[in-house]
Formats: sequence, C-alpha cells, structure tokens
Amino acid sequence: DYLIGKQSFTKCEYSFNASSFQITLSQFGDFSGRPQLQTVRLSFPQLPPMTLVGGAVDLTSQEYNHELVGSILTFENVDISAGPTFQVEIDAEYLGAGLGHLVGLLGRVRRARYVKDALDDVNVNYGTNRTNLTSYVLAATQLEDDPTFVTGLPQLWAGATAEVKNLLATYDELKGDTRRSKFVSDMFGIKPSAASTLNGVFV
Repeated sequence: DYLIGKQSFTKCEYSFNASSFQITLSQFGDFSGRPQLQTVRLSFPQLPPMTLVGGAVDLTSQEYNHELVGSILTFENVDISAGPTFQVEIDAEYLGAGLGHLVGLLGRVRRARYVKDALDDVNVNYGTNRTNLTSYVLAATQLEDDPTFVTGLPQLWAGATAEVKNLLATYDELKGDTRRSKFVSDMFGIKPSAASTLNGVFV
C-alpha cells in the first residue's frame, strides 16, 4: 500500500515572535486503518518552562523534562487532519532573564554529567572542590525552580571549568590515569601544557 501512495504525512509549522510560539499541525494523505485521533507531544528543549495560552486542543499533561532541559506538552485524542493550532509562550517570570545564556546549555549539561560520572568512578569526593560542576549538572532542576538562575550560567560554567582544571592538577587518581584525564580535559576544553603532556598528566 505504501508504494502506491496509501500513506499520510504530518507537517508542523511554527513561527516565533517575542516570547510566543504559534504552531500549526496539518496532515494529508490517507490509508486504511489510519487512526483519526492521535497523541501529540510538543517539546521545547533548551528553553525555560513554557505555558499553553491558546489553541483549540485541551492540554493533557505538561512536564519540565530534565534530560531535554525543556517543557514537554502532551495532547491526547487530537485530529491532526483538522489543522489544530497551539500558542505556547515562555513563562513571563523568565522573560528578560538573560535567555541568551541558554544557547548551548543542553550540550554543556551533558558534558558536565559525563565529567561528573568520570570523577565518581575514581571516587573524587564531593565537596567545595566540585560544587559548581554539580550545580551545572543539576541546571535543569534549578532552572525550573528559579527564574533568576539563568543569569548566572556563564559564571557557573567558568567556575565548573576552574574546578575541573584544579582536580586534574591535584587529584592523584586523575594524574595517574591519562585516558580519563584526557577525556575530562576534552569535555571542558582544557588544553594540557607541554610539560604535563610529556609527563602523561593533563593539567
């Protein structure tokens, strides 16, 4: 059936103005057994919490997903062929809070998580020597709870980088594990000095 054109296509179009997304879904084509009603999930990764403010479809559930660092809005029993529309806005309390700092956040959170796990594996103790790193790993939780958190993201990343660099230079288990040290260095873009490279240690 698929080869002779019995298929359907779903299209998502959106525009963004100020703090608001205007989203329209459409569907064309048909086939025997195509469900008339479907579940729609709209995801907004690397953004503050979002709010549904308009549209003809009722919201079923909403969550701030920490892996995506963004909101997921779920709508059940949607007839996409009817061309449903959705208007979704950034929560007002987050506006003007340095939203440009969110660019690249998702990637940095993942890199911080990889480094945290690498440090955990060699039993680097939790304490003041890695508070910024831990805080960055938990950025989604803090962003969800505190609209002002986003303003300090650049300083938090700089602090985490300084902590990691210091651990690479001072922690014996890392100094003796060149593969792990290189991985940690690469994740944070820390370049080893020529002397430390010759000694097999990345600082």
